[in-house]
Amino acid sequence: MNPKFKNFIKRTAVLSSGFFAIATATFFLKNEWFLFVYPIVTVFFAAITLTVHYFLLRSIDLRLAKFSTNFMLTTGLKLIIYLIFIVIYLLFYKHNALLFTIFFLLHYMSFTFFEIATILNDIKNQIKQK
Repeated sequence: MNPKFKNFIKRTAVLSSGFFAIATATFFLKNEWFLFVYPIVTVFFAAITLTVHYFLLRSIDLRLAKFSTNFMLTTGLKLIIYLIFIVIYLLFYKHNALLFTIFFLLHYMSFTFFEIATILNDIKNQIKQK
């Protein structure tokens, strides 16, 4: 396994643990704010982020135009998957829409920032090696 990807897995686990800690604290401190879907959202985002990052790491070795295409494709697919997840959840649990949306957006912003920062660092390192 690629050492960069191993490191990314560890860092994703730390980020996910932070969200699990927030969900646990919410459960014990403000139980009315806790939704059963919080841990599911965290695992969902971690799985999607790991999968996308794996494919992006494999495409860094290709020329820049191919990487850009792969990046745009994976970002578009992620957004579609996220939208489907949101719509399905909100169809069944409309009364929790605000709490779910806030929690989902926190995940989206955190995992997206984390993934982009990591992939940019990997690209810089790849350029330096050439």
